Amino acid sequence: MKRLVLAAAVLFGFAHTAGAAERLRVIANGIFSAGPAGFDETRSFTEFLEPAQIDAHFKAASAAGFDGGLQVNVFEGLGAFVAYSQTSRDEAGTFEARLPHPLYFGRFRDASGDLSSAYRYKESAIHADLAVGGAKGHLDYAFFAGVSLFTVDADLVETLRYDHTYPFDTVTVTEVPPKTTKDTPTGFNAGARLDYRFGASGHFGLGAMVRFSRATAKLKPADGSTVNVDAGGFQGGLGVRLLLRPAPDACRRPRGRGSVECETDHSRQDATKS
Repeated sequence: MKRLVLAAAVLFGFAHTAGAAERLRVIANGIFSAGPAGFDETRSFTEFLEPAQIDAHFKAASAAGFDGGLQVNVFEGLGAFVAYSQTSRDEAGTFEARLPHPLYFGRFRDASGDLSSAYRYKESAIHADLAVGGAKGHLDYAFFAGVSLFTVDADLVETLRYDHTYPFDTVTVTEVPPKTTKDTPTGFNAGARLDYRFGASGHFGLGAMVRFSRATAKLKPADGSTVNVDAGGFQGGLGVRLLLRPAPDACRRPRGRGSVECETDHSRQDATKS
């Protein structure tokens, strides 16, 4: 959250210094995210004085989410663009376990199964970009690229709980509880946007956006164990646009005495000094 506030403050600083002809663009999208590639976890521990191991395989489903941002043009055709995106989804997964026998050394019991629906994956990112674009009629286009600051929260396997009875040759898994892990990696993003402005004022519009982003999160479910997750991926979005242009600081006097000429968004108006 602190990083988002800082990025917004910098962007508003650009907006304050930009000329009257420059636009501040507010963007709000509903997005669809393809989700990260599958990732694996291996947990090793000691049980009955012998090594035990749990292998888990995860796949996060595609999901819908939110994306919002601000863009201000600091020069002709060049803008600063800050956006925030967030998605949350279920994790599907399976596990295999190799557990020592309590009575015999070197005799292992195997167990496997599906992970419960309690496993979740949440990802958010702040994208700080430079945007290059232009306009033709009511259409505005932009290409953007920059740095992405991710926050990844993913559930991994905490432990495996099971029952067994004499002669202890088999186990019955009762629970594989999740453990939430977190990392904040830095990566990159690049994408494009196409917006359509309605009406003569051009203050309101609709638009589409595509973005690809990537960073590697290093999640640590236990000491000495690291799970690498490729955060980001492809996103597509549709949403609304609000385009604002600050009023000019002063009116010019190109004509006769007592007459002033003021710039508005799409027209000029004369005001006679009283």
